[in-house]
Amino acid sequence: MDILSYIWTVLSFFLSVVWTVVWFVLRDLISTVLWILIVAWMLLSVRYRSFTGGTLALLRYGRWAVNLFWRWLRGTPNPALPPPPPPKVITKEVIKVVGKRRKRFGTMNVSEQLNVLLLGAIWLLFVI
Repeated sequence: MDILSYIWTVLSFFLSVVWTVVWFVLRDLISTVLWILIVAWMLLSVRYRSFTGGTLALLRYGRWAVNLFWRWLRGTPNPALPPPPPPKVITKEVIKVVGKRRKRFGTMNVSEQLNVLLLGAIWLLFVI
């Protein structure tokens, strides 16, 4: 019975060492992927000017990337997948533009100011 306990001790030691190395690599990969997703979501939210639009774009591009990765993993040839199409905008009303009103130079609306603040915060994340 002692030989079985020695074998179990050695086996559990080696398995714990292997699991520690695997978890060390997986932890860093998961953290990196989550940060990439957060930054991509913020950039797409700025691009589409809403958090829901950014989320939908992130899901659309993410599905395209997972499909591309899955094809690469299986080794199937890539039939030149085009990027996903832009979202379709459905308008229910017709707006007639009578004249073009010019803004004074140097004025910004609140949305543009928030976009600039968000880009500045992202820039500070990379600098600091």
